[in-house]
Amino acid sequence: MRRTRSISASVISLALLLGGCIVVPVAPFYDDPLPSKALTDLKAGASKEAVMTLIGVPHATRGGGRYWYYGATRPALLAGLLVGQGAGGVIHDYKWIEVEFDDASKLLHVDHHESKTGCARSGNCVLSFGLDPHKMSDSAIIAAAPQQDERAKQFQPPTGGCALYVYYDAGFLLQGPISVRVDDASRWLDQNTYTRFEMKPGEVQQVVTDLGHPKGKASWHCMTGEISFFHLFSRWSDRLEFTGHVEPVDETSGKQEILKRRLLLAP
Repeated sequence: MRRTRSISASVISLALLLGGCIVVPVAPFYDDPLPSKALTDLKAGASKEAVMTLIGVPHATRGGGRYWYYGATRPALLAGLLVGQGAGGVIHDYKWIEVEFDDASKLLHVDHHESKTGCARSGNCVLSFGLDPHKMSDSAIIAAAPQQDERAKQFQPPTGGCALYVYYDAGFLLQGPISVRVDDASRWLDQNTYTRFEMKPGEVQQVVTDLGHPKGKASWHCMTGEISFFHLFSRWSDRLEFTGHVEPVDETSGKQEILKRRLLLAP
């Protein structure tokens, strides 16, 4: 099992003390969200059922179930500023793991990270836990390995089909993850990522985002060998309503925007 570790609580405590804070370690009063004992019991070759028995149902899955992710936090330090200096706060420990399975659904390896973000040995990178910053969910933003990103940025359509690239421009309104759905395929993305859908020809797709009210929506017809680009964004209407928008963009502009972003690891 591979492990990476963030800056230690003791270093943070020293920094806070030097800054005039009262620091109370509180981690021992909370359960470890991902107990080390359970993680060390995970052995190569274990089934998915055995993994769930030890550490529970995955918080997020990607790659058609090849990758399972678990992530959570617990309070580590209670930092209170000295009298007359205002309020303090809570500093959390972050933990997340990637569990990778082979084509026979047997455990290959487990990467354990004690950090808020980072990259696993697979090359996949956790960029955020998702809508809840303290517990990972399927809305987590997870970027694909660099080689997958490079292939997607060659902008080649799939054999006998078409490809749709979707990206999101947060502007100054909303920075968190949003969902986008093309018919029944739903994914989460943020302003630093993009996603690619591959479709069969002849299908008329509905591209929908949960952004704003009313939600953004557009129709798209798949033609063999075609590459299309859609831009998600939001803005305030004349009636001061926060509205979502889904708009097609030309190939040149679309490629320029995609090249600035990282490919999402598909579900």
